[in-house]
Amino acid sequence: GAAAIEISSHAAVDISRETNGDVALVMSLRRDSALSGPISLSMRGGGKLGVLDAAAIGQLPQGEWVRLAVPLKCFAATGVGMNSVLMPFALSLGGPGTLSIARVALGTDSDKVLDCPK
Repeated sequence: GAAAIEISSHAAVDISRETNGDVALVMSLRRDSALSGPISLSMRGGGKLGVLDAAAIGQLPQGEWVRLAVPLKCFAATGVGMNSVLMPFALSLGGPGTLSIARVALGTDSDKVLDCPK
């Protein structure tokens, strides 16, 4: 069935400077099985939840670790207040599947970049 994981904080963090640069949310992921249903990535800041379509995760090579980057600017474009982020990461799977996550961090080094929705 559906599943979700999130990282949140009691104190808001200002990542507006990183957003103005080319910094991204970088996740080290491994797709362990086929993923079905919608896949989304979310960030909450300034009272606004920004949700991005992350269907590309379902297309990652199975069984291989990949560093997937999502530019912070993509979340800012959804209205997330980047100067007061309380939940920098949430991943939701809308159906069955297995995904391993080794690391989530801000950075610039990645294997694949998820394009911002148009």
